[in-house]
Amino acid sequence: TPVQVAFGQNTAGISLSNPEYTTYRVSFANASPADTLEFRFPETIPPNNELIRSSPDGRRLGMRFLSLRILPHQCWDH
Repeated sequence: TPVQVAFGQNTAGISLSNPEYTTYRVSFANASPADTLEFRFPETIPPNNELIRSSPDGRRLGMRFLSLRILPHQCWDH
């Protein structure tokens, strides 16, 4: 299920398909200026110990960023 990435009122979806560090690119064509970036998950994120019963860790799963770049225009080839 894709995660919605919202840059102000502009939205796009990405599928987090790799548990390791991976480059994901999101483009917002003709985006309006914005000052917020949100990652919206499609459903409630379960605590780690619900997925791995032997885990004492009750924190909810999340995303880990190695880096995040916001560029003013598209800069890669399709």
